[in-house]
Amino acid sequence: KIFGDAVEELRELSTQVLNLAMRRLSGYGVKKILPALIEGCNDSNSRSKLSNLNALGSIAYCASKQLA
Repeated sequence: KIFGDAVEELRELSTQVLNLAMRRLSGYGVKKILPALIEGCNDSNSRSKLSNLNALGSIAYCASKQLA
């Protein structure tokens, strides 16, 4: 939900935290976070959708075997 916040600083910080977390995810972590990211793609806020899609892209790049 913070990805779609009106305060730009919060959006940027949340994106930075997400990118850092995506780099360190294990296969188990991917399994746990994937449902939340997919649910976030259905959010009505376009900023939130975009951030969730970017996170899915990060998972695909960093943990492609786990995502498959």
